[in-house]
Amino acid sequence: IKKDEQLKYLEGESLKCLKAIKKISPSSVDVFIILLKSITVFHQYMLALGLTPTILSLANGITDLTINVSESYRGLKDLLKQYPDLYAGIASKSLLTALIANRICKSMGWDSITTKKKLAMSAILQDYNLPDESLAHINYISDPRIQNYSDTRVKEFYGHPILAAEVARQFTMFPDIDYIIEHHHELPQKKGFPAQVPLTKLTPICGVFNTAQHLAAGLDGKKVNVALVQKIMRSMNRDFNAGNFKEPYLIIKKQFSSK
Repeated sequence: IKKDEQLKYLEGESLKCLKAIKKISPSSVDVFIILLKSITVFHQYMLALGLTPTILSLANGITDLTINVSESYRGLKDLLKQYPDLYAGIASKSLLTALIANRICKSMGWDSITTKKKLAMSAILQDYNLPDESLAHINYISDPRIQNYSDTRVKEFYGHPILAAEVARQFTMFPDIDYIIEHHHELPQKKGFPAQVPLTKLTPICGVFNTAQHLAAGLDGKKVNVALVQKIMRSMNRDFNAGNFKEPYLIIKKQFSSK
């Protein structure tokens, strides 16, 4: 497809998504599908054409609706029960991250709409430049699944937080998301990547976001139930029960402590 034809197609799809976003109710059974399609179109647009007024409008529409959906449920457990398990990959993990992060945010008493939009926008941009959908499910550089990819793909995976953060700086109406995205795979004890930063560099909003994206990576494409969340939380205990990660981690653990 020629550049002008691609632009026309993506502009058209973006406007369709915006129209659907404005019409859909946060409690509709179709809202997750609308958001997944919109995030997919957003990613395609960003990869092909970069930042434009249309993509800014779509970003605002997606983040606002995601926040409204998150807050339309009594709690994270009820929300995840309704999340479709037929989808898996970058768009789905992005949406799950945004929904989980905003539920944690609410449980922590953070009421700022700016903070909520930062978390949602960071979720949408965090993995948009990954070269393979399945890489969105990997959180550790020691993950044995890394061996399934070429050296080039692995290098791109390790560097994707930095590249995504550079693009995030263009979204000036969402302050600080570049910092969140650049550090979204960092962990306490310098176990993360790409920079193995000290715990003091990982702010409270990093703690919320990293906890959310780690859980989302484990849930994406699976039927969510209490046992699955508990299993993932047990695997996170050693690395997340510290610093600014501790409160978000314990919030989720408590909400799924029993059936």
